[in-house]
Amino acid sequence: MNHLPVQSIPAVYHGALDYAELEQLGLSPAEVLDFSVNSNPFGPSQAVKQAVACTPLERYPDRQSLALRRALAAHQQCEINHICVGNGTAELIITLTAVCAKPGESALIIGPTFGEYERACRLAGVIPHFWNASAADDFDIHPAEINARIVNLKPRLVFICNPNNPTGRLLPVETLHQWAETYPDVFFVFDEAYLSFISTQASAFSSSRANILVLRSMTKDYALAGLRLGYVLASEAISTALAERLPPWNVNAAAQAAGLAALNDPLYDQQWAQLPLLKQALVSELAKLGLTA
Repeated sequence: MNHLPVQSIPAVYHGALDYAELEQLGLSPAEVLDFSVNSNPFGPSQAVKQAVACTPLERYPDRQSLALRRALAAHQQCEINHICVGNGTAELIITLTAVCAKPGESALIIGPTFGEYERACRLAGVIPHFWNASAADDFDIHPAEINARIVNLKPRLVFICNPNNPTGRLLPVETLHQWAETYPDVFFVFDEAYLSFISTQASAFSSSRANILVLRSMTKDYALAGLRLGYVLASEAISTALAERLPPWNVNAAAQAAGLAALNDPLYDQQWAQLPLLKQALVSELAKLGLTA
């Protein structure tokens, strides 16, 4: 019997508590203050908790997440057919990589950044290449250098986390759109998991540019990490292709109910208004310790 060779895909460690490690250390998750992730620190609202508590567990969820997608479409001021919902953005990153690129094609990843982009490429047989910001340069991003890499590499995919995790660097929407317009055969994946925490910049999504895919994380925005919930804003063709590739019922009923309740709860707007003040206080205290932002 012939066996296909199995490629070893390295594990990716990109934040969140490792429960096995905590067990070895004799700790419980409740005893640890987790600074390895960036998300809404206030926790889910009472409306979200109530929606989860009232979710009928005996019934299959809506496999198309219609109610949630309608609410997201209203929230993002776009059409419902531009939205595909997933079990967190990690699932969507893996799926869109397989949909948008073929094995043997290249992807450019702007780093240092979220490790799932590279892992998704390797799972799909896509070859990852990198442009990495330097600590010596305060992790500044240099668009001209990235543009040169795109010209020389001719990648099928470009991954940019904007604002970036872990460096916090942000590229203006004008730069992102210029790349998408200049290179129409390249799919640009703009991961905006943390954009809600920046009030000064709009999303890079544009329904008129079919090569732009935008990732958004309800996990981060609404403190739903335990439920896993994210979505892609993309062209109708790409959104449809993603939905066809994803497993049925990939978003469970509790996550759909929580997402819908969160979008309708004005409390989160109040929380985001408080975050800049809390950030300033944290940065100030870290500075007293001799650390830099």
